[in-house]
Amino acid sequence: MNATKTSTELKASAKAQLLGNYGKMISAFLLMDLSCGLLLYLAGDLLSAPTLVNQVLYYVIELLIYLLLGVFMLGQTRLYMNFVTGRPAALGDLFSGFRSHSEVGIKIMLCYIGILLGCLIPFFILFAVYFTVKSVYLMPLVSIFLIGGVIAACVLLLSLSQCYFIALDFPDYQFRRICAMSRRVMKGQRARLFYLYISFVPLMLLSVLSFGLGLLWIYPYMQCTLTHFYFDLMDYHTKQYA
Repeated sequence: MNATKTSTELKASAKAQLLGNYGKMISAFLLMDLSCGLLLYLAGDLLSAPTLVNQVLYYVIELLIYLLLGVFMLGQTRLYMNFVTGRPAALGDLFSGFRSHSEVGIKIMLCYIGILLGCLIPFFILFAVYFTVKSVYLMPLVSIFLIGGVIAACVLLLSLSQCYFIALDFPDYQFRRICAMSRRVMKGQRARLFYLYISFVPLMLLSVLSFGLGLLWIYPYMQCTLTHFYFDLMDYHTKQYA
């Protein structure tokens, strides 16, 4: 059986490739983050009055901003895929999702949001019941539903974690086929990807000491590593079925 690369090897490849190239990736991160963050801030400022209409409008705008982020994520994925494979990678790649396949980026983000909310709906309902009746006996059940919902969401999101990469690698694929392929290639690989995510937690915690400034370097490092993970994953499956 052909072995996949370890997390250490993937991170080492990303780190070596990013040396001298952090500026471009940090700029892309700031541009995407500031664009969505600024819109969210303006929405909160304009709809600050505590009325039901303002709250509903804010949540609608928040959803639209997340969908905008979905299109940005498609462009960001193209940027990192070009960078990792040695192709020309420009800051303009970040906006490539707005020029083509924007609907795919939106559908993928909607899918992610739907999974997260769907898995946590039982918890929200039970928590509302607990908040109403204030029965201490419901607390263990509330905790179980929360933990169960988070675990279920993690499993499903890990299975569909490669959708943005696949959408760009196979531009002719429809959304359902993209999701099906992500589930197929991630079969037996979810634990490996989960461990890869967890390995960045210490760095994330350390970034708190720099008031979040460390994220400017950690985020590109993580995204580049995840891109290497995708190519290693596809190479593994290509060799398995060659």
